[in-house]
Amino acid sequence: DYRVHGAADVAEALNVIEQHDVGVIVCEVHVGSKSNGPFLRILTLNYPMIKTVMLTSASDNDLVIKMIEQVQIFRFVMKPIIRPRLFQFAVSAAMKEHHCLRRNPCKISPISAARSTGLETLPG
Repeated sequence: DYRVHGAADVAEALNVIEQHDVGVIVCEVHVGSKSNGPFLRILTLNYPMIKTVMLTSASDNDLVIKMIEQVQIFRFVMKPIIRPRLFQFAVSAAMKEHHCLRRNPCKISPISAARSTGLETLPG
């Protein structure tokens, strides 16, 4: 339903974001042994209209909860994706939110000082 751009690492993802009109990021909690926390921190602070759908496994629950609270993950989907319609729904909902924010940028909620400070607690 949407144009998709792939990225092998964070630097490539940031390059894609700078070159294309990205509305939704789909990523995993970890890439290899590294947390995506630092990448999502950059994304949240610099690209607040981009919404994130995170793929996660049950073992990542504590980190996912922190990320939802601290870097504003929009939706998360459990791996393996057994019900593709749920994943499709998550991406569609994130894209709708992105379009809503583009139409009404005043609805972007600023990250509070407490939340900004809390970002430092994410591993990565």
